[in-house]
Amino acid sequence: MLHVTYPGRAGQPRKRLGSLGALAAAIVVAACGSSPATGTPGASIAATSAVTSQAASGSPSSGRPWMDAGKPVGDRVAALLGQMTLDEKIGQMTQIEKNAIDAANAAAFNLGSILSGGGGFPDPNTPQAWYDMVNAYQGAALGTRLGIPILYGVDAVHGHNNVEGATIFPQNVGLGATNDPALVQQVCAATAVEMNATGIRWDFGPVVAVPQDIRWGRTFEGYGEDTDLVSRLGSACIKGLQGSSLSADGTAAATAKHFIGDGGTAFGTSTASGPTGPYLLDQGVDQVDEATLLKLFLPPYKAAVDDGARIVMTSYSSTTAGKVHGDRHLITDILKGQLGFSGFVVSDWGGVDQVVPGDYQASLAQAINAGIDMVMVPTDGPLREPDARPGQGVRGRVGRRPRHRPNGCRRIGRPAQVEPERPADPCLGQDGPPRRSGRRRHRDPVRRLDDHLAGFRRADHLGHDAPGSPEGDARR
Repeated sequence: MLHVTYPGRAGQPRKRLGSLGALAAAIVVAACGSSPATGTPGASIAATSAVTSQAASGSPSSGRPWMDAGKPVGDRVAALLGQMTLDEKIGQMTQIEKNAIDAANAAAFNLGSILSGGGGFPDPNTPQAWYDMVNAYQGAALGTRLGIPILYGVDAVHGHNNVEGATIFPQNVGLGATNDPALVQQVCAATAVEMNATGIRWDFGPVVAVPQDIRWGRTFEGYGEDTDLVSRLGSACIKGLQGSSLSADGTAAATAKHFIGDGGTAFGTSTASGPTGPYLLDQGVDQVDEATLLKLFLPPYKAAVDDGARIVMTSYSSTTAGKVHGDRHLITDILKGQLGFSGFVVSDWGGVDQVVPGDYQASLAQAINAGIDMVMVPTDGPLREPDARPGQGVRGRVGRRPRHRPNGCRRIGRPAQVEPERPADPCLGQDGPPRRSGRRRHRDPVRRLDDHLAGFRRADHLGHDAPGSPEGDARR
């Protein structure tokens, strides 16, 4: 059960930077995040509140007309882009794991996003420590020349599972066995509430893979082998995470992943390996024609886009044409064209590196030109200007990407606040003593899950573990 307290913060302003939300949503993936006051990490709340109020005013004296909420979003985007250097644009397209960079350096590189990977939790691993960690990155980001907030992302794939004491729900394969969209929506809504308690508004989920070979080591992350089932439950989770509006308290931006062909690779086609040996299926090749690929694996993404998904993550998998991370036809023509996806596409963990093995410059150029909008590097440091040199054909698209993100994040409101948002939920102890979330706050979905499991036990439907593999532990 998650216990959360916010000592001494009850009287602090929470929405003073609301006017910055539309602009940040229009410029960077940071639109999904929540932001504290400008200034350096560790500054007092009172001091940073005063600085932020002045900087975010959008007054002529602030020198930041893009923060003027009275102007149309398009005008503010144009004003900001006119001020951004190439390095700043590259920084906004870069995502780094939090253990690889501190708040000061993240701000120095103008990063657009920070993530917590496996083990990417603070010490101590408490909700308060998570909140303070995110707040430090946001404070540093708003203290930069342009004041663009970052977006903090996390794998909250069966509850906010990186946080000690969070409510843990079954993996997707268990939820798929219930065939209950309403239940899945409740589970994902509960997850978003607990994410908000730690200041995080971007979830790397749901996985909408359609596993076709149970030997795949990540089969448990999918809802099932039936395309229609995955479409229904994936959409239900997106609705649960994002609620009726991403500007509302207790919501989080969803990520439909991993586009496309996840779970369909042929046995023995992988050339990747992990800590325990070579992979056989994971990161392999979907050896089917395009018609079959799209029939099996595209409908969950169409459903996700139709139901408001603003972020899609690409797959390590390949088709017979090559790595999906570098496939312009699939990312730009199919996802952004045929499906009309107007959000932004983020790479998987180090996925860009695999496009042209051994040549990162060529990999980066092909991936960006294919339609990747944000690169999850994640640990080698930010991309710099040489990666966008004219000879690679990337510079022009880098100049356009920050303009592309208005459509991706415009609906994700109110990212910039004096502190990461504390949802108005009494079970999260917003203004009072610690209170339980978990089964008290989320007792309905937990109780319904218990009922489903009891039914399976009575019917003797709890099967044995399938032959597994060591694949994919490091993937997002």
